[in-house]
Amino acid sequence: MMPSPDKLALVLDSSGPQGGVALYRDGLLEERAWGEGRRSGSLLLPVIHELLQAAGLEAAAIELIVIANGPGSFTGLRVGLATAKGLAFAHGIPIVPLSTLDILAQQAPLLDGSVVSLMPARKGEVFRAEYRRQDFFCQRQSDYGCQVEEDLLASLPPETLVIGPPVAGLRQKAVRLDRGIRFADPPCNRLSLEWMNRMGQDRSRLEGDVDTASLEPWYLQEFQPTRGKIRL
Repeated sequence: MMPSPDKLALVLDSSGPQGGVALYRDGLLEERAWGEGRRSGSLLLPVIHELLQAAGLEAAAIELIVIANGPGSFTGLRVGLATAKGLAFAHGIPIVPLSTLDILAQQAPLLDGSVVSLMPARKGEVFRAEYRRQDFFCQRQSDYGCQVEEDLLASLPPETLVIGPPVAGLRQKAVRLDRGIRFADPPCNRLSLEWMNRMGQDRSRLEGDVDTASLEPWYLQEFQPTRGKIRL
């Protein structure tokens, strides 16, 4: 039996300090990505409109929405899912929510070994999960959790590969510990829209649709707003 063809997928990431939107159908059609310091919430709808226009498509043509649904930025996750739901309800499009930590583990640049995926949490803390990679198969080895950066670094065995946006701030701390921990290079530490599309297409084929109305952002920890400051 021939495998089912890929659906026309809108892929959304507004979960962290960097973000992006892409259209995929049997390969990349259009992509827009932005760096740190940009407000994902104000970019999503204009960028989606721009992508569809560039591809000569209407929103109703989208067959699948794949979204990075947490853990990550409270505001980014909330705005991203609200945008996805708005399109889904308006045009009857199914949504596939993905864990940011699972995405990072799948895209890690190694075939075999231990991987720890990280996303930014509150100041001095990171969201984390441990995985084992063998060939192209990735198996989670721990619960999802939140940990103080120094405690995380002290607990990792040598040769562990650490991947995710917090890596940039952890390298110097790890040098002082001299534990033999490895860190992914900068291009690998932002979520890959291509890997999100692969995972979303596979999950859609294997598991079918989820209940869009009941979908909520996966925060992993309770939101505690800081007075006088908006957390992005």
